[in-house]
Parts: sequence; structure tokens; C-alpha cells
Amino acid sequence: MMQDSRPSGPRRRNPVTKAQIRRDTIWQILTPLAVAVVVVIVALVPVILPGGAATRSPLAAVSLMLLIVPTVILGVLVLALLLGLNYGVWLGITRLPPYFKIAQDWVALLADRIQNAADSVSKVILKIRSTLAGVKRAANGVRGFLTFRR
Repeated sequence: MMQDSRPSGPRRRNPVTKAQIRRDTIWQILTPLAVAVVVVIVALVPVILPGGAATRSPLAAVSLMLLIVPTVILGVLVLALLLGLNYGVWLGITRLPPYFKIAQDWVALLADRIQNAADSVSKVILKIRSTLAGVKRAANGVRGFLTFRR
């Protein structure tokens, strides 16, 4: 058997690669995040200041438009879905009744045949049972006639 050449403990990282990953993390993740936070803070300063009323109104209008856009898109999608469903129902109502009538006729024919088969089977069973009941009653009558009573 071949032995496993891997060490049993955790592997140590290459210090050069570790430093490069740390540098890339700073430049690719933390720096853009810090710049975005600074930009937001700088953009909000005129809005927060008491003299920022003139700035707030256009920003409020833009914010309202940005809030309305997803709602309008979702509403248009729901409207398109409802229109498609209505068209499908209209097609079903106008085109399917003849096929439903054909299916109804077949089901009625099948039900009639099943009922006839069940009637014929039940007639045989009832005939056998009634014959057996008649024979049993006749036997009881003969037995009662032949038994000796004191």
C-alpha cells in the first residue's frame, strides 16, 4: 500500500500569498466601500443642514420616481399576466364546449354500460340468493312438519 504524503496537521499559508490577498482585500473591498460611505455622507450634508430645503425637494422627487419605477414594472407584469389568463379563459369558453359535449356523451354511454353490467351481475346474485332462501324456507317447513311436538 502507498502511504499518504499529505501532512496530518493544518497547512501553513505562504506568507507572500497571504500578504498579497490582504492587499487585494483592502484595495478591492474596503476602499470602494469606504469611498461609497464618504460620498453618501457628503451628499447628505446639504440635505441635513437647515438651509437644505431647496436641495431636499428635488431629491425627494427623484427618490419618489425611483420608488415608483419598480412598482410600475411589477404592476405591468401582473396586468400582462391577468390579460393572458383572461384571453386563455375566453378561448376556453368559446372553443371547448363542443369537446365537452363529446366527452359528456362518452361518459354517459360508459355509465349506462357500467350500470347495465352491474344490473345483470346483481340480478344473477339476487336470483341465487332468493332461490337459496326459498329452498331454506321449504326445508324449514318440511322440518317443522316432520318434527314431533308434544
